[in-house]
Amino acid sequence: MVGRTKGNSMSVKPETVVVEAAGLARQGRGDDAEAVLRRADESWTGDGRIAFELAAMLHDRGRHGEAEAAYRRALDLEPAHAGAITNLGCLLAEKGRAEEAEQVFEKALALPTGALGTLPAGALGALEMLATLRDSRGGDAREVWAAIAAADPRNVNAWTQLGVILRGKRPEEALHCFANAVAADPYNASVHCNLGVAYLDLGRVAAAADAFRNALALKPDYSDALMNLAIAIDSANTSQVPELVHESIALYRKVLERTPESSLALFNLASAYKRLGRIEEARACCRRADEGREASGLSVREALLAHRIYPSMEAMLDYRRQLVETLDRLQKPGFSIPDPARQVGETGFGLAYHNLNDVEIQRRIADFYRATVPGLEFVAPHCLPSPQGGRRGERKSGKLRLGIVGSYLHNRTLDNLNEGLIRNLSRDRLDIVFFRPGGVADDQSDALDRLVDKVRRLPGDLSGARAVVAEEELDALFYFEIGMVAQVYFLAFSRLAPVQCVTWGHPDTTGIPAMDYFLSSRLLEPDDGDSHYSETLIRLKHLPTCYPRPPVDEVPGDRARLGLPPSAHVYICPQNLMKFHPDFDRAVCRILTEDPDGHLFITTSAMGAWKPALHQRMALCCPEVADRITFLPQMPRLDFMNLLKVADVNLDPFHFSGGNSTHEALALGSPVVTLPGDFMRGRVSLGLYRRMGYEELVCADVDDYVAKALRLARDEKWRGQVQDAIRGRSAILFDNIEMVREFEAFIAAAVAAAGRGEKLTSWDFP
Repeated sequence: MVGRTKGNSMSVKPETVVVEAAGLARQGRGDDAEAVLRRADESWTGDGRIAFELAAMLHDRGRHGEAEAAYRRALDLEPAHAGAITNLGCLLAEKGRAEEAEQVFEKALALPTGALGTLPAGALGALEMLATLRDSRGGDAREVWAAIAAADPRNVNAWTQLGVILRGKRPEEALHCFANAVAADPYNASVHCNLGVAYLDLGRVAAAADAFRNALALKPDYSDALMNLAIAIDSANTSQVPELVHESIALYRKVLERTPESSLALFNLASAYKRLGRIEEARACCRRADEGREASGLSVREALLAHRIYPSMEAMLDYRRQLVETLDRLQKPGFSIPDPARQVGETGFGLAYHNLNDVEIQRRIADFYRATVPGLEFVAPHCLPSPQGGRRGERKSGKLRLGIVGSYLHNRTLDNLNEGLIRNLSRDRLDIVFFRPGGVADDQSDALDRLVDKVRRLPGDLSGARAVVAEEELDALFYFEIGMVAQVYFLAFSRLAPVQCVTWGHPDTTGIPAMDYFLSSRLLEPDDGDSHYSETLIRLKHLPTCYPRPPVDEVPGDRARLGLPPSAHVYICPQNLMKFHPDFDRAVCRILTEDPDGHLFITTSAMGAWKPALHQRMALCCPEVADRITFLPQMPRLDFMNLLKVADVNLDPFHFSGGNSTHEALALGSPVVTLPGDFMRGRVSLGLYRRMGYEELVCADVDDYVAKALRLARDEKWRGQVQDAIRGRSAILFDNIEMVREFEAFIAAAVAAAGRGEKLTSWDFP
């Protein structure tokens, strides 16, 4: 028996009472155990330990009201009692009193380090409950998981949960968390997989692949690791090496063996087949994913999947007709695509290569998405109209906040076209935030990132990407391109800045109402150019690039280095294979037919899988010269520029001219023969020649094109004169700081107009 002593002291210690009560409870004598604790609680009114033990017993016996009161009394007596914090919070959560439970669990955050060290299990348990409760209620549990990880560095769950929270906004910190999770439990396949995903977020695909392989070594049938390894291989395969594409296909098939209904695996498998030029198999993946279901975003993707090399103009027209018919059929009440970047993942990118005015079909595609994608036309809070009318104008600091949306990492063309602009933008006039979608990070992309004040990586989900851009409260948002990357295309439907504009990274209109301006040039556009755009066309005085001068002094100019015939007339077309229109085939056929010493060399870039289709089409067009058409593999930049330098004639394809390659060719004095097209995308080489004040190789028609190409190849003296003239004049194309000043002036004028609730309708720069 427990007896009383004078002054609320007892002849036995509290620990003895607890042990006695526990023994009685084990014997099934719950009433006696409770009585022992109650007597002790009455005697030791200042001891939180006894109050806690009584509360726990009442809790176990289902007397929650009394238990709650006892827990609260225990905490009044001993505020750092981790067990009381945990149990009271759990009791309140069980009763559906989540807000009160969270308030109790928050007491664990205030526990001193000593208490955490003394009572690690109880304190950490309370923190884990708090974090879980906040997660379930949509709150911010970051500080809680961070506290748990700091107190218990071996806590895999804490590092994992913290990494998950940080992934979207702080990918570098997320990577650190997942690395700590691996260190805490190196034999856990899931934590290796999480680490790989974090590497993917940062474009470090080789490290990501290693992490996924580690996960598979621990768990060979791990579907998530199989899927992500395939994604890493696809991301790293910037040259589209067929062997690597086949490896990713094999991995996606393994996933489908385990989870045949995986829409993601089928989606990615379709992408892999597309890279190999196997469009019908890609479309079959979309149909398989939709089997037995209502039509979905994959139905749209199936319609958008396009051949990159068409057998004829008729085939291009048939593709466009079927695409519009599919959109008309699908757009009906109830049809919805909640996440188009992941469910469709395609754009109308290939339409630009058909040599047609795309404004109506791009508008039709955009209108389809506006009607079927919930929340697509999100408006950032700072872009909403003010009660006074108009939108917010220039900041009090006098500096405008400019956002720049890049394309996928490892896109050399877009980086080259825009690096000089970013490098030379005035930091006195602008604060610059650079937004990067995914891709492969390398030294060049890292160098570009270092040129700006702030870099934000866009998460893969559209809502997350919108949130990242919106929270920067931009005055203007500038896109390198819209149409090449699905995530960027769908992001452009949102109003994320009062002024939104795009330039020629993908030289076609978007059809998107939220895109205000398309930045082109007077040097590029035909007289009727305004009718080619859904955006307001801005004809800048300068070409819309501050292109850095290529390293021409390093180029050897050696045919033998490339294995080219030393005495042949070397014609080259160093372009993306998509630019080869059937009309251009016929011009090539005429040139090689009239020049029996002529050989045409075509660079395949990252589109080697499409070479057979183009080779077959050209062979049908001109079978007698097909053996003098050679497809070169993708080559290092120095070898590529060497090819430009040693060529007798550089054939600019019509109706989609070179851009990046023409800059490099002209820097080397390589003569580019061009026939300007009806649309800006076929007039880039013309614009460069206009800028140089030299139009000797700008042709009036196909006959003129063929004649000038043949003369360049045959007339060595004239070719030398042309090369000298190009070399002497091409310097004006590079490092054009005036273009940067014009861009800044346009952004300032457009933001000022938006602040007045207006929009610029024309542009004139002195």
